[in-house]
Amino acid sequence: MTKRRNPYGKLDADELEELIECYFNCSLSEDDEMSLRKIISATRIDTPAVREAKAVMGFASAARRADMPASTSRSRKPNIKTRLRYIAAVAAILLAGTGLYLSQLSSDRQGQEECVAYVNGQRIDNKEAIMQMMKVDLLTMQTGADNVIDKIDSDFSAIREALGELN
Repeated sequence: MTKRRNPYGKLDADELEELIECYFNCSLSEDDEMSLRKIISATRIDTPAVREAKAVMGFASAARRADMPASTSRSRKPNIKTRLRYIAAVAAILLAGTGLYLSQLSSDRQGQEECVAYVNGQRIDNKEAIMQMMKVDLLTMQTGADNVIDKIDSDFSAIREALGELN
């Protein structure tokens, strides 16, 4: 991978602001825009125009990170621990639902004949109907959990692609 050389050399604040103005007027070529992105990401010049360009180009957090020592900066890789936390939360919800279902079954076996549930303010005492509603609710939670996991995977993939394009 070859590094592109900065065709503008070292710029002072006025020259950089003029280049930023050209960027916002959409009058830069793609190569000039890439060069400006590299300059903006590395510059120490701090003017309102430079801060605005950094924000628009997504370098505001990168600029703060560049000022931090290497030991305190965070990795750009997606955090696997976060994904595992979501998966663990979904598993805990499913486990709790299953536990409630099984405890209801075991209490029925201990001689308790009555099974009662209140749905939308109405009393339901038909055991089969209640169990069917619980199964539907558990399936709905499972579907929701699957959707959350898919969304997280999609978001992490998009982040990975975006970070790959920046490198």
